[in-house]
Amino acid sequence: MQETLIALIIVGYIIYIANWVQTQKEKRENLIRIPLIGIAIFIILISIQIFTATVVGTESATENVFGDISFTNALILLILGVGLGGLSLLISVSQSIREKIQNLVVRSEDKERRYSAWSWVHTTAIVLAFAQFINVLMNYLLIGGIEGIAAQYAERELTIFQPLTDLTVYIMVSLLGVGLYIRRDLKAVLKRLGINNTTLRFLGIGALVGFILFWVQVSVTGVWTAIVSPESLAEQTSAAEAIFNAYSQSFLLALMLAITTGIGEELLFRGALQPIFGNVITSIFFALMHPQYLINPAIVLIFFVSLCFGWLRNRYNTTAAMMAHFVYNFMGFVIFFLAQSADVPLESFIP
Repeated sequence: MQETLIALIIVGYIIYIANWVQTQKEKRENLIRIPLIGIAIFIILISIQIFTATVVGTESATENVFGDISFTNALILLILGVGLGGLSLLISVSQSIREKIQNLVVRSEDKERRYSAWSWVHTTAIVLAFAQFINVLMNYLLIGGIEGIAAQYAERELTIFQPLTDLTVYIMVSLLGVGLYIRRDLKAVLKRLGINNTTLRFLGIGALVGFILFWVQVSVTGVWTAIVSPESLAEQTSAAEAIFNAYSQSFLLALMLAITTGIGEELLFRGALQPIFGNVITSIFFALMHPQYLINPAIVLIFFVSLCFGWLRNRYNTTAAMMAHFVYNFMGFVIFFLAQSADVPLESFIP
């Protein structure tokens, strides 16, 4: 908890500085460039350190410091860490690289410019996104992949404190990211995040989309179950099943998870990031931030679901996407609680 708080303070400070630099007429780029370079170097060094400890370290040192990680996994982390860390370094120091990224983002959906090569807020978002992906991947590999996640959730005693904490982080990062009381007042922030002008019609459309997506998930899971072997299915769904079981301990806990993820994730991904990077790029990042689906065919389904949430954001507003996300997440819990006595397989409700 203490490490999470420290990381949150550091990230919040960096986002604040990026927004502050954006408001200055005089050039103050080094105030944000230096922290971004530091993040890039840290990504590279931690990847190299884990790989080195796996290759040349003693077995006990490797397990005690970094967990029981295989050579292959350490190599994957090294390649991605050095690659994304190096790209973050280039982005932080090179205007031409940022302009190439701007062109790439524009071409991704052939629409008006989103990411601006001259915006340090946008550049900070990219570097922090790379860092968060490496963090998720590192934890995923060090914990033992899908099996490790399943074991972790099987042993955890969850309370509503965890989803509320996650929601607080999402809200703080989103509000700071769009410059609350730094570049924008509250009214402008709500408009920028797409949570203004909410109507019952928008909420109803969001609920309908979430309901349809849930049954699309059930259908895809049915096909998936018929194609793969029972052993492969159990291995691929063990993490998602463990998370589902952990939060289905009580109806209140399940409800809180659905509410907090629906609000928090949509506020960050659809509200704050999508207007900069577009639906496709944001959905890729969204899918990669769900470690239970990494190296798992279900990540394609999560990507598709995210695209649908993004469509709601573009067509209506972020609140409609929040409602869709809530319904999509909560439907499985509702049916699970209603169907417990009927002994319905858990795989029917989760990918």
